[in-house]
Amino acid sequence: MLDRLKSLLRSPEQKFVTQKPFLIDRIKERADAKLLFRQPSILLAILAAAKRPGDANDAWPLTRTELKPIYADLGLAAPKS
Repeated sequence: MLDRLKSLLRSPEQKFVTQKPFLIDRIKERADAKLLFRQPSILLAILAAAKRPGDANDAWPLTRTELKPIYADLGLAAPKS
């Protein structure tokens, strides 16, 4: 899966996924129980949370509960607002 994903991404995104391959494992682990993690847009949500944590919280139409595992996987505290 990681090789296929890398072939679809542009350079900065590819570098991000290559540096944090465990994120693919986290997506797979959660996919059975959470619809969000079966959607391609989960990669965009993860990238947004990694690059601009506060903005990702405001910009995505996801609840704080839905975003919390994304921030946790990145080693970040979820924004409070």
